[in-house]
Amino acid sequence: MAQVQVQEVLKRFNEFADSYIQKGVTLADQNAYILKREHTIRVLEAAKGILERSADVSEEEKLIVQISAILHDVGRFEQWKTTGSYKDESTGGHAQIGADMLQFGLIQKFIPETRDYDKIIISAVRWHGSLELPDDLFDEERLVTQILRDADRMDIFYQCTLESDYQELYKQDWGGQVLTRKVREKFKKAEPIDFKLVQSKIDMLALRMGLMKQLSMSASRKYVLDKKLPKRMADFFERKFPYYERREVEWLKNNTVLSLHSQILIEDFD
Repeated sequence: MAQVQVQEVLKRFNEFADSYIQKGVTLADQNAYILKREHTIRVLEAAKGILERSADVSEEEKLIVQISAILHDVGRFEQWKTTGSYKDESTGGHAQIGADMLQFGLIQKFIPETRDYDKIIISAVRWHGSLELPDDLFDEERLVTQILRDADRMDIFYQCTLESDYQELYKQDWGGQVLTRKVREKFKKAEPIDFKLVQSKIDMLALRMGLMKQLSMSASRKYVLDKKLPKRMADFFERKFPYYERREVEWLKNNTVLSLHSQILIEDFD
């Protein structure tokens, strides 16, 4: 089996991204491509952090996860080039676009050494944004996809602590200063919160923190706690939006931390 080097795949990905950046006819185009290139690097680092906390992942699986992290958003570049937007509903989904591009030959640009990993990587890219995974994924496909999906969500949590991103992430402000009832109920049950239910900035915070409670891997939950992401998100929110009920923000943070610890204990006991 040919040896694949993660850094070499990353180098090829950067060259791929640069080819779009150089073709960008406007500053908006270039900034959009740079945004996704930087996002990819952060997802790769998050994937490494999850893998460091994973006990039962083979060295080969770690390699496949890291390559999948590098390639997970290749469809974003063509999506923006074609539509000038990152809205998935207008294109059928960037994950599907990227998986199709890889399947129809692009993957060989990034991994010319071997075809042994193609099926798992393409599957992980195709399903990394899905709330539910297909039943027919075999064990290794499911494992890689779950880790990749969790790593991708880590960057959402990271963005929620950035000065540059908070206005975009927390645009909603037509509700009250406490959680909407339906959002609160969904959050307490660790159920996905539909964006249509969001009526205020604090509802959006609940949606983001709720994603932490829906992580697939125990190692991902440990990563979130080690990085103190619930506290960082809550502190940032309280600093930016002090007119919201502090008790509500603290409840979201504490409930999230407690839920993560409980899930880890249950899984470790099992």
